Order: sequence, then structure tokens, then C-alpha cells
Amino acid sequence: MESISAIQMDHIRQGFLGAKLIESYIRGDPIGECIVLAPDGIVHRSTTTRRAYKEPLIRKAFELIDADRSVTVGKLSIGLGGSRRTLENRFRNVTNMGVAQAIDYKRFCVAKKRLKSNRYSHDAIAELAGYRNHRQMLRSFDRFIKMSPKQFWKAYIDNSRK
Repeated sequence: MESISAIQMDHIRQGFLGAKLIESYIRGDPIGECIVLAPDGIVHRSTTTRRAYKEPLIRKAFELIDADRSVTVGKLSIGLGGSRRTLENRFRNVTNMGVAQAIDYKRFCVAKKRLKSNRYSHDAIAELAGYRNHRQMLRSFDRFIKMSPKQFWKAYIDNSRK
């Protein structure tokens, strides 16, 4: 999944904090608190998640994943009229990821967008994104960005205020 994500950093703020830290070090001031440069976010580019796949089966699979938040690998294989094993093998050969991973990634993107709006509870966001429960959403966030939804939201809010 690394090829479809990019860490977004505020390079101006990052440079400012770096220069400030160097200046303090040169003056001999105690460094004090640890400076954490949190990313502004993880940018997921739809152009890379939906490359122009030549195989119609893969294009159709992505369309179904986008259309139905509660889709499963089993439902997807039935909807595409093939076996689960064939779908999984062809999907992995073309996209370099499994079908379940692509479904989970789509749900993660929806949940992340809903978190930024700050209009829903975490349980409601999990349901809207297609997760079975809040715990499944927690595991997904940990898998993709090594943060909980709460940590992601806090980092997003902190960075949007600066």
C-alpha cells in the first residue's frame, strides 16, 4: 500500500521548528520538551488507487467496492460472477494487494474523511464506513497509519489550527 499514500508535511513549519531548535542549540539553551513534527495527514491519491487497469474484472471490482461500503470478498466474487480464489489471484496479480485489503483501504478513506468533519461519533463513523464495529475501525487505522482514530483526529485538529 505504500505506493498509494504520501505523508503530507507542512515544510515551512518544519523548517521553522528545525531552525529554532538549531538556534537554541548554538546558544547553549536547554532543549526542554521534545518537538514532534506530526504529519498534516496521509494523502491517498485516487489516481494511484485506481490506475487505468486494463483488466475489466479489476475495474468492475473497484466500482463495486466504491458503491457498497458493506461489501465483502464473498459478495464481490458473487457479484462479479467468479470464484473467490480466481478473483483474489487476478486482483493480487494486477494491483499488488488483496481484495480484502482494497476493501479495508476504501473503508479507511471514508472513515478518515468523516473524522475530519467532526460531525459523527466514532461508532457512527465506523458504521458509515462499512465496518462491522468500532474495533474493526481501530485495527484498520493502526494498520494504515499506526494511529487510533482519536489520535488521527487530534493530530488533524492540532495541525489545522497552526
